[in-house]
Amino acid sequence: MMVFAGADADNVDPLKVPALSLFLGFGPMLPIVGAGIVAIMSTDPIDAVAIVGGTGWASAILLFVAGVRRGYGFAVRATPRLVTLAVTLGIFLAGLLAMPIFLLAPVIGVAILIAGFLAVAIADPVAARRGEAPRHFARLRPLQMALGLTGLLLLEAACLHL
Repeated sequence: MMVFAGADADNVDPLKVPALSLFLGFGPMLPIVGAGIVAIMSTDPIDAVAIVGGTGWASAILLFVAGVRRGYGFAVRATPRLVTLAVTLGIFLAGLLAMPIFLLAPVIGVAILIAGFLAVAIADPVAARRGEAPRHFARLRPLQMALGLTGLLLLEAACLHL
């Protein structure tokens, strides 16, 4: 049976997280965790490279996640709810603004990313239950974002020691 993207794509088993979503969901979080570990354990200039790299990667992830939210929303609903647009815009802006702010104030830039990842962990399960995101996001996003948040908290701790 062929399943197409869109509102009915995950009707096969709405509680099961597809293997590809596990791979593409957790895999991109690993560089953030790795960067956080390197940054917190290193004492030479490599920690700054890890902090910048991990922060840049986390920013890109938030931009991507905002696009996924909006893209799915276009597929299932012609007129999105105002709150859905506001949350998506907030996640997008967190990803967009974190890096320039990070360059001026690293602790604040990483804090913006932490807020963005927390927003995704909270908002996507709600959106999934309302049919505004794939149903399996209700299970995937909290764990996925918790992994990314672990790396971001390590990066924040490293920033505090700069």
